[in-house]
Amino acid sequence: MELEIRRVSVQDVPLWAELAAAVYGDGQRELEDEFRRFLEACGDCKLSELPPGSEMGFLCFVEGVPAGFMNLSVRREYVEGRDEEGPIGYVEGIAVLPEYRRKGIGKRFVEYAVRLCRENGIKQLASDCSVYNRESELFHLGAGFKETGRQIFFMRSCE
Repeated sequence: MELEIRRVSVQDVPLWAELAAAVYGDGQRELEDEFRRFLEACGDCKLSELPPGSEMGFLCFVEGVPAGFMNLSVRREYVEGRDEEGPIGYVEGIAVLPEYRRKGIGKRFVEYAVRLCRENGIKQLASDCSVYNRESELFHLGAGFKETGRQIFFMRSCE
C-alpha cells in the first residue's frame, strides 16, 4: 500500500475542508475560510514558528486517493499532563475515512507528528478526545499516548 502524508497547500484547502466537514459535521465553507486563515498566518513556516491559534494541516493519500487528515498546533500555555517546559505539539484533529481505518494510517499520522515535533525541538505531543468517543480513546492509547486526565464541564445562567 503506497501511502503519502504531506503538508496542506493552498490548492488542498477544499479537500482538507471536505474531509474535516465529513468528520466534524461543520460547514465546509466555514472550514475552508478557517483553513485559509491558518495558511495565511504561516504558509510555509516550521512547526515551531506556528503562531498561537493557528494550525498546520496534513493530508494522507493511499495510492493517490485521499484517506484522511491531521491538524497540528503548538500550545505554549498549560496542557494537562505536561512533563516538560516549553511548547507542546498538539493534535487538534485527526481522522481517517472509514474505508481506510485499521490499516495503520492514524498511527502513521502520529509518527509523522512526533517526527515534526522532534525536528522542531518540541519534546511532547498531546491530543484529546471526548470521554464518549471510545474509538478515539482506543486509537490514542494504541498510538502511544497515555491518558492524563478527564474533565466534566459545567455551566449555569447568570441572568
